[in-house]
Amino acid sequence: AAVRRDAVRALTDELGPLAEGIAMRIERARSFDELRPLLQNAAQLVDNARGRTAAQVFRNRFLRD
Repeated sequence: AAVRRDAVRALTDELGPLAEGIAMRIERARSFDELRPLLQNAAQLVDNARGRTAAQVFRNRFLRD
């Protein structure tokens, strides 16, 4: 739950209203297996909107193995 909440907050900070669709899907994820591909998609959106550095920060924070 904390990862979902923090990821949604980070996305909203980076993308503003553009984050709404993926944020809603992240909030509905019931396991990390459901959450992981959504976080990968979110990182790609951050990359497209804010650049590689911002996306890497997002990946490092939420997609560490």
